[in-house]
Amino acid sequence: MSRTPRFEVVTHRVDVSNAESVAEVARAADALGRVKSVVHTAGLSPAQASADAILHVDLLGVAHTLDEFGKVIAKGGAGIVIASMLLRRFVPECSKLGANRYGQTRAKTRPFRGLLYWRE
Repeated sequence: MSRTPRFEVVTHRVDVSNAESVAEVARAADALGRVKSVVHTAGLSPAQASADAILHVDLLGVAHTLDEFGKVIAKGGAGIVIASMLLRRFVPECSKLGANRYGQTRAKTRPFRGLLYWRE
Protein backbone atom coordinates (compact mmCIF):
# COMPACT_ATOMS: atom_id res chain seq x y z
CA MET A 1 0.00 0.00 0.00
CA SER A 2 1.34 3.42 -0.94
CA ARG A 3 1.74 5.96 1.85
CA THR A 4 2.19 8.78 -0.63
CA PRO A 5 -0.74 11.22 -0.54
CA ARG A 6 -2.58 11.43 -3.83
CA PHE A 7 -4.23 14.58 -5.06
CA GLU A 8 -6.41 15.42 -7.99
CA VAL A 9 -5.59 18.84 -9.41
CA VAL A 10 -8.25 20.85 -11.21
CA THR A 11 -7.39 24.25 -12.68
CA HIS A 12 -9.73 27.15 -13.23
CA ARG A 13 -8.84 30.56 -14.61
CA VAL A 14 -10.06 33.40 -12.39
CA ASP A 15 -9.84 37.20 -12.36
CA VAL A 16 -9.92 38.08 -8.66
CA SER A 17 -10.75 41.71 -9.44
CA ASN A 18 -14.08 40.50 -10.89
CA ALA A 19 -16.67 39.33 -8.34
CA GLU A 20 -18.51 37.07 -10.79
CA SER A 21 -15.27 35.38 -11.86
CA VAL A 22 -14.46 34.60 -8.22
CA ALA A 23 -18.04 33.41 -7.61
CA GLU A 24 -17.72 31.07 -10.57
CA VAL A 25 -14.52 29.47 -9.25
CA ALA A 26 -16.04 29.18 -5.75
CA ARG A 27 -19.08 27.38 -7.19
CA ALA A 28 -16.81 25.12 -9.26
CA ALA A 29 -14.77 24.24 -6.15
CA ASP A 30 -17.96 23.53 -4.20
CA ALA A 31 -19.23 21.26 -6.97
CA LEU A 32 -16.09 19.12 -6.62
CA GLY A 33 -16.79 18.39 -2.94
CA ARG A 34 -16.28 19.93 0.48
CA VAL A 35 -14.16 23.06 0.35
CA LYS A 36 -12.00 22.68 3.44
CA SER A 37 -9.33 25.27 2.73
CA VAL A 38 -8.81 28.36 0.61
CA VAL A 39 -5.45 30.01 -0.03
CA HIS A 40 -5.45 33.42 -1.72
CA THR A 41 -2.06 34.63 -2.96
CA ALA A 42 -2.98 36.80 -5.96
CA GLY A 43 -1.24 40.15 -5.98
CA LEU A 44 0.52 42.70 -8.14
CA SER A 45 3.55 44.90 -7.53
CA PRO A 46 4.39 48.37 -8.87
CA ALA A 47 6.82 46.76 -11.31
CA GLN A 48 3.92 44.79 -12.81
CA ALA A 49 0.94 47.10 -12.88
CA SER A 50 -0.61 50.52 -12.29
CA ALA A 51 -1.86 51.67 -8.91
CA ASP A 52 -5.45 51.16 -10.08
CA ALA A 53 -4.79 47.55 -11.11
CA ILE A 54 -2.97 46.89 -7.84
CA LEU A 55 -5.94 48.19 -5.83
CA HIS A 56 -8.37 46.06 -7.83
CA VAL A 57 -6.33 42.87 -7.45
CA ASP A 58 -4.72 43.31 -4.03
CA LEU A 59 -7.68 44.88 -2.23
CA LEU A 60 -10.86 43.96 -4.10
CA GLY A 61 -9.48 40.53 -5.02
CA VAL A 62 -9.14 39.63 -1.34
CA ALA A 63 -12.62 40.96 -0.59
CA HIS A 64 -14.18 38.99 -3.46
CA THR A 65 -12.37 35.81 -2.39
CA LEU A 66 -13.44 36.10 1.24
CA ASP A 67 -17.00 36.96 0.25
CA GLU A 68 -17.52 34.18 -2.29
CA PHE A 69 -15.59 31.37 -0.60
CA GLY A 70 -17.25 32.30 2.68
CA LYS A 71 -20.48 31.07 1.08
CA VAL A 72 -19.13 27.61 0.22
CA ILE A 73 -16.42 26.73 2.72
CA ALA A 74 -17.20 23.67 4.84
CA LYS A 75 -17.85 23.92 8.56
CA GLY A 76 -14.46 23.95 10.28
CA GLY A 77 -12.74 25.04 7.06
CA ALA A 78 -9.99 27.64 6.98
CA GLY A 79 -8.63 30.30 4.69
CA ILE A 80 -5.27 32.00 4.33
CA VAL A 81 -4.71 35.34 2.61
CA ILE A 82 -1.17 36.33 1.75
CA ALA A 83 -1.19 40.00 0.86
CA SER A 84 1.06 43.03 0.92
CA MET A 85 0.79 46.40 2.59
CA LEU A 86 1.41 48.20 -0.69
CA LEU A 87 -1.94 49.96 -0.35
CA ARG A 88 -0.38 52.30 2.19
CA ARG A 89 2.26 53.41 -0.32
CA PHE A 90 -0.23 54.31 -3.05
CA VAL A 91 -3.08 55.57 -0.93
CA PRO A 92 -1.98 57.52 2.15
CA GLU A 93 -5.66 58.26 2.76
CA CYS A 94 -6.13 54.59 3.64
CA SER A 95 -6.15 55.78 7.26
CA LYS A 96 -9.79 56.59 6.51
CA LEU A 97 -10.25 52.82 6.36
CA GLY A 98 -8.91 52.67 9.89
CA ALA A 99 -5.34 51.63 9.05
CA ASN A 100 -3.02 51.53 12.02
CA ARG A 101 0.74 52.03 11.87
CA TYR A 102 1.21 48.40 10.81
CA GLY A 103 -1.03 48.77 7.76
CA GLN A 104 -3.81 46.67 9.25
CA THR A 105 -7.26 47.94 8.41
CA ARG A 106 -10.86 47.51 9.28
CA ALA A 107 -11.57 47.07 5.56
CA LYS A 108 -13.12 43.68 6.30
CA THR A 109 -16.02 45.50 7.97
CA ARG A 110 -16.86 47.52 4.86
CA PRO A 111 -18.97 46.21 1.99
CA PHE A 112 -16.47 45.25 -0.73
CA ARG A 113 -18.29 47.35 -3.33
CA GLY A 114 -17.30 50.49 -1.41
CA LEU A 115 -13.65 49.65 -0.73
CA LEU A 116 -12.22 51.79 -3.51
CA TYR A 117 -14.60 54.69 -3.08
CA TRP A 118 -13.80 56.01 0.41
CA ARG A 119 -12.63 59.37 -1.02
CA GLU A 120 -16.17 60.34 -2.00
